[in-house]
Amino acid sequence: MRFLLLLFISLPIFASNLLTYNIYERGDRVDIMLSFDSAYDGSLKQQSGNGVTDLLLSDLVIDNDIDKSINSDIIQNLFITTTADKTATKVELKWNEPISITASKTADKFGLRIRVAKLNQAIKTVIPPNIKTKDSTNASYDIDSKYITVIIILFVLLIVLFFVKKMIMKQKIAANSPFTVSKGTPTKKQQPVKNSFVPVGDGVEVLYEKSLDETNKVALLSFEGKRYLVLFGSSNVLLDKFGEDKIKDEEDFEVFFEENRQKLGRYLEDRRNSLNSYKDMISKD
Repeated sequence: MRFLLLLFISLPIFASNLLTYNIYERGDRVDIMLSFDSAYDGSLKQQSGNGVTDLLLSDLVIDNDIDKSINSDIIQNLFITTTADKTATKVELKWNEPISITASKTADKFGLRIRVAKLNQAIKTVIPPNIKTKDSTNASYDIDSKYITVIIILFVLLIVLFFVKKMIMKQKIAANSPFTVSKGTPTKKQQPVKNSFVPVGDGVEVLYEKSLDETNKVALLSFEGKRYLVLFGSSNVLLDKFGEDKIKDEEDFEVFFEENRQKLGRYLEDRRNSLNSYKDMISKD
């Protein structure tokens, strides 16, 4: 029995003491800040009824009772006192309309904030007058129009890429052609050789011909609306073919021949070298 009495007397030694209190009145709430002389580890209980809400803070000691009138629509009076059994401190709040209370300790536990507001207070959502909300129909229309715009742009790009590819293919075909035709005037006009040794078949017309050397000759043939540039001599090779608008007369043929004479010479030289290499390989075998 004596041990229990000593234990009961020693309880206030380990409790926190209330040092100060402050009341902050806001438009929509009232904040009550309590400060302690040590870290507060006690518990808090709430009781309400008949226009009064009591908060019971265990392990908290006060020196004197506190009675404070508050000019607010939320609470009208604050009363802090020790409970009758001396085991806790009671914070009594008087109100005219029901209130809600939120209590939270500071990080170091040396303070306690009690926030009081009216119960079920309406939260007003303010929309500036210069901001207009969009309904779902308009929003859906905007999304559809954006998709259509993107599809149209992609379709246009596809068409542009198609024509660009077509132009590139034409340029590659033209670059791969071994001979070029120019419409310029030759520096020196030469007469075509009259004694032709070009074989002519039915429907084939020899328009112009020109000798490269004693063995080889270049001739322009016409057959069924097309013109063919052929190399006759040690081997018969079709060099090129084109429409009638490329080489229209003898002057155009002279220009073509002079511009491509070196190409023809290199072509014949390459064929001779290939033939000689083949003969050497056969003779070794």
